[in-house]
Amino acid sequence: MHSVLLVVDKPDAGDHVGNKKWRDFLGDIQSTIARSSEIEVLGERCWLIPLDKGVGTLASLVYFAEARDLTYRVLFFEDAPQWVTNAH
Repeated sequence: MHSVLLVVDKPDAGDHVGNKKWRDFLGDIQSTIARSSEIEVLGERCWLIPLDKGVGTLASLVYFAEARDLTYRVLFFEDAPQWVTNAH
């Protein structure tokens, strides 16, 4: 395996308890993400994590999502993702 895409589902805007959990989760992961230069932050709730250097980071993010009872999905990539860009 080359890498994983981790997506954590953000609660609906009207779910006040869920949104508190979401804010707490973002606070939990802030230092973990900052220490992990190999992680690609693809959006507010989506991270691309290379498995050769990021297994510990993946474990931490999953742990924090579980601790806040947030739903997440993990997509494994056998090879490096091939991005299609609109480079000029």
